[in-house]
Amino acid sequence: MKKFVLVLAIILCVVSIIGGKIYWNHRIQQMTQTSQTASHLTAGLQLNDSSNLPIVKQIKKLPKTLQKAALKAYKTSGQVRIAWVGDHSAQTDAALLQTSLDNTFGSSFFVVTPIDLGTVNSLQFNQVKTDKLFKAISGKPDAVLYTPLIYNDDHQVGTNDTATVTGYFQKKVKTSYPNAAFYAVMPNPSSQFTYMSDRIRSIEGTLQKQKIATINPFSKLPKGTSLKKLLGSDGRTLSSKGQNVWIQAFAKQWGLKKTQ
Repeated sequence: MKKFVLVLAIILCVVSIIGGKIYWNHRIQQMTQTSQTASHLTAGLQLNDSSNLPIVKQIKKLPKTLQKAALKAYKTSGQVRIAWVGDHSAQTDAALLQTSLDNTFGSSFFVVTPIDLGTVNSLQFNQVKTDKLFKAISGKPDAVLYTPLIYNDDHQVGTNDTATVTGYFQKKVKTSYPNAAFYAVMPNPSSQFTYMSDRIRSIEGTLQKQKIATINPFSKLPKGTSLKKLLGSDGRTLSSKGQNVWIQAFAKQWGLKKTQ
């Protein structure tokens, strides 16, 4: 009799242990599923709520051709890479744009890399291969800004040829980097040589007819401001007032924060 009771007790104990394991395994599975569901819901809410974040709202003010790259960079903690191609002025222009972008999005979210072509004219530049040109950039460019080489072309290359090479370069960029935005940024006008301003307007008009996006920071001067006050002694380099006008024009077109 005692043996029977002992065996029964052991059986009941084993059944109890097995039953407990089955119960808790079931509970753990339920809790895991609930947690995963909650995580998915939370992630969905965060994704939806991100559209209300200040940086996302600011990104949506950018030109549509830049928004996709900026949103991707934001979600992956990456960077938006911009290449600025031009004569020696590319150094100054890239630095001004970098400052404006940093002021709007924070440091290094956008990285603007100047590619200084020096004194190369448009016909010489047309022989340069695109892949070699962008070696200085880490990864593929998300946007390419190109300043037509009007000053380098002076007395060497005709206005129509300068515009034609710009169009060729845009096609080369789109072939090599289909997702990259392209902008032709008009060079600074000249306060000494008025015919240069005429050339700039002519090239801008030709490019616009070709549906190439253009940016002309000096298309409209502030009231009461003369061109001489915006340019340095050489009649072309930006003065401090000229830099401010330049930055404000870019800020307006790209939806950036205006600097004081």
